[in-house]
Amino acid sequence: MAYTSIGRIGNMADIIILHGDLSELCKDLPDNSIDMIFTDPPYPREFLPLFSVLGEVANRVLKPGGYLFTYTGQYFLPEVIANVSHGDLVYYWCCATLHTGGIRIVRATGAQNGWKPILVFAKGKPGVHRVFSDKYTGTRSKVYHEWGQDESTAAYYILQFTEEGDTVLDPFCGGGTTAYACAQLNRNCITMDVDPKAVETSQERVMMVQRYLVPDKDLQAPLWAPQEMEL
Repeated sequence: MAYTSIGRIGNMADIIILHGDLSELCKDLPDNSIDMIFTDPPYPREFLPLFSVLGEVANRVLKPGGYLFTYTGQYFLPEVIANVSHGDLVYYWCCATLHTGGIRIVRATGAQNGWKPILVFAKGKPGVHRVFSDKYTGTRSKVYHEWGQDESTAAYYILQFTEEGDTVLDPFCGGGTTAYACAQLNRNCITMDVDPKAVETSQERVMMVQRYLVPDKDLQAPLWAPQEMEL
């Protein structure tokens, strides 16, 4: 198990990259210490138990009112929602990231798939966040990881749900997309992966950060306090 701290890059935030399993590494994170989780676990059936582990970790380490954003596929959506819903962690919303690389047909259903869900969970009573769009179109990005997502989508939601200096956790580092976005938005980030190559790639990627990805004044929406709802 290796520990890597990129540290501060100019006036940017602390980026910490860990090598190892999230079940073990997250034990060292204090309760109620994380402002937001933004992550992308693998989707196939054999990885469904990871969503349960993710829910357990999020329920413990998120601050009250904090949010978990997780990519997933459509096929096992009910199981994913059930697995992530632990303790005070409850389903909040579903966002859609639109595919830009063309429509693909899912052989198991015959569906023409043009979007991917990003599930949003809140810990307890939802906290204040900015007005956000639940539909976002990024660009296809597999340069740093075969399952990689684009940094603009991560940056958009991190921007609307956190403030500068907040801490974002990504338990499935992959190509370092969340860390890269956080470095450019002045958010602290803790991320990890069981694959040492992913850790190395992420470290190299974050070290290339030179400026903010998205100016706050351009994309930061007005604050919105969640209302009391009877569902």
